[in-house]
Amino acid sequence: MATILVVDDDPASLELVELALEPGGHRAVLCDRGELALDLALGERADAVVLDIMMPGMTGFEVLHALQGNLCTRGIPVLILSALGDASDRVRGLREGAKDYLVKPFDVDELLLRVHNLLAQRSRPGALLEGNLSCLHMADILQQMVDGRASGLLEIRSADASGQVTLSRGKLTAATCGPLSGREALLALIEADKGEFSLLAGGDGHPHPVPELSHYEVLMEVAWLTDQTERLRTSLPGRDAVLHATRDRLPPVPADLTRARIPEVFEALRGAPCMTLAELEEKVRAAPRRLALAVAWLIRAQVVSATAARTEMAVETLPGPPATPGASNLDAAIDHVVGSAVERGFPSDVVHLLLAAQPEHWESLGALFQRLPHANALLDAGSFVARVQERGAESLRLVHRDGTLLVHVHVLYEMSVARAETILPMCSGVALWVGAPDSAPESALLMDSVKSSHARITGVLIPATPALQAAWREVIEQPQQWSIAAEPPGSFVEALRLF
Repeated sequence: MATILVVDDDPASLELVELALEPGGHRAVLCDRGELALDLALGERADAVVLDIMMPGMTGFEVLHALQGNLCTRGIPVLILSALGDASDRVRGLREGAKDYLVKPFDVDELLLRVHNLLAQRSRPGALLEGNLSCLHMADILQQMVDGRASGLLEIRSADASGQVTLSRGKLTAATCGPLSGREALLALIEADKGEFSLLAGGDGHPHPVPELSHYEVLMEVAWLTDQTERLRTSLPGRDAVLHATRDRLPPVPADLTRARIPEVFEALRGAPCMTLAELEEKVRAAPRRLALAVAWLIRAQVVSATAARTEMAVETLPGPPATPGASNLDAAIDHVVGSAVERGFPSDVVHLLLAAQPEHWESLGALFQRLPHANALLDAGSFVARVQERGAESLRLVHRDGTLLVHVHVLYEMSVARAETILPMCSGVALWVGAPDSAPESALLMDSVKSSHARITGVLIPATPALQAAWREVIEQPQQWSIAAEPPGSFVEALRLF
């Protein structure tokens, strides 16, 4: 249990804060006059202070000065709880020594959480200013630093973006954020909205200078990127989505998007298939929002596709017997699929297959992954199947000695056909688990897309029962491109052998 000194001239606020602290097991010491705060903090041995600003007599800022000026209370963390919500007020509170700032009216659960964080917080030696990004946005922090001609090293600690910005008399002179530096690092950091920041003394001689970069330019760049990505919002992939270049050439890029670095992103995806957005950031070294804009445009232009997050499984031939029965058969089946694709002109480094099923026949396809050999690999088949059912699609990457086989698994709901169609141009083979022809409109749409794509794709229809084979033979318009399986495959290896 901690002792929390609450200083506020409003009785209703005192009562509400006391009620908010009760679930955390804390003892609230209530004080309605700023003049009594220092004595109570000393006498009650307060562990933290929740402090209002606008009070008659001694204001909250004056109480803060008194606490900071006493050696016995200087280390007590203070959370300002005030109706003053302007950025200048929040910056002043943090600069005067408060560790956090919450604006009234407030949520009681949020207040309790912030008090818990306050109790765990310890001042860093040499910190000129500290605070929480949830109560003061990075754009406001930088604006105040520029206006106040601040000097020092601004450290940002956030789950989304952590890094440093060096300031010299209000000028932004350097920035780093992970692998990013300069302008791109600053663009990444300025969007951090959760975490903590500290302004430390020093910071001269930083190895990554930002030449001729103004705070205003950075904010304008963020605004432009935000506006452009919002226009392409429906094409934005998730950070874990797997990106694939589906064309060899890039169409003309609009002149107003030259800053998005679209050609550079496209070449990176062509050179390294199956990258996620997070991996792309490492390769291109650009701010996340700039990359998101480039990828969204490429997807909208149909030269890049995005599929669900992948599951990786390494399949290698090692000396000696296989670790699990059937592993060598899987290795041989992958050899067969890759060899067949290469003979038809597909690149050998990454070969793509699409396995899709009507919803009512998904169980037959999903069962194949429960019986997948696990030689030299780890695959949680249950979670993989669950992800396909939840998302409608998932990708399984089989890393082979001669390259990679990327198997895209889809459930053909009405709204998911378009997503499957974006993958077709790079697939060497498609297998469809189907029922009767008149009950499979999604499969028919996908078959039409295969027909209009290119003749190199090998298509396999897998009817639910042998009686349906004749019905499908009557509707297939290109028998040279499609074959019909005599019976559903009983294993993943048998499914690969269909190609």
